[in-house]
Amino acid sequence: MPTKTKQKTTKPRTTSIQMTEAPSVGSSAGQEKIRCRAYEIYLQHGEQPGHELEDWLQAESELGRSLTLRAQET
Repeated sequence: MPTKTKQKTTKPRTTSIQMTEAPSVGSSAGQEKIRCRAYEIYLQHGEQPGHELEDWLQAESELGRSLTLRAQET
C-alpha cells in the first residue's frame, strides 16, 4: 500500500518596523519631509518596488545630515 507524504507549506516572511522612540511634537512635519524625499529616491531609481526601507533610511540619513549642518551653522 503506498504511503502518503505530507507536503510542507511555508508562509512568506513579513517584516514589520516598530518605532523605538515616542514621536515628538514636530515629528509629523519631519516624517512628511522624509516621506517626500523617500518618494523622490524611489522615482530616481525607476519606480522599482521592494526598496522602500532602503529609500526611507536614505532619506532619513540625508535629511538628518541637512539638519545637523544647519544646527552647526547657527
